Amino acid sequence: RYSASVQGGPLDGAREVGVDHPTNLADDHLGTAASWVRDLVWAPLGISVFYQWMILGLMAGCLLGGSQGLARSLFGQMVPQTRSAEFFGFFGFFGKVAALMGPMLYAVIGSIWGSRPALASIALLIILGTFLLRYVDVEEGIRVAKEIDEINRAADASKE
Repeated sequence: RYSASVQGGPLDGAREVGVDHPTNLADDHLGTAASWVRDLVWAPLGISVFYQWMILGLMAGCLLGGSQGLARSLFGQMVPQTRSAEFFGFFGFFGKVAALMGPMLYAVIGSIWGSRPALASIALLIILGTFLLRYVDVEEGIRVAKEIDEINRAADASKE
């Protein structure tokens, strides 16, 4: 394994693509897919490892940043206004749990099987979450939230 630094390190000025590049993660269980992409996409286009990571970062930022905003907006529609602090506290707590579990999952799987299976496990979680979201009935959630708001407001009005 190599350690890398921006300036003065072994990757300083490196532009080659291929098996001999120091950032190659070796041939593990998912090496076939990486070799295919390296040989058929990156090498013919002449895109260096630096730009591959920049493209990956851009794609991850668009996917994860947008999905976080959409999740919060969707959740906000299905939360009773009279209990929004409680529900968003719950939402925030599970955001912190996810921020702990994701890196932990990556570390455990990465230390046992390598970086590619660890990344695949994170991708699998994203795909599984997207699949499960198909079963969320947003209209029913909005209806129930409004119903609970009416009950809570009527209870508050009767106390006055």
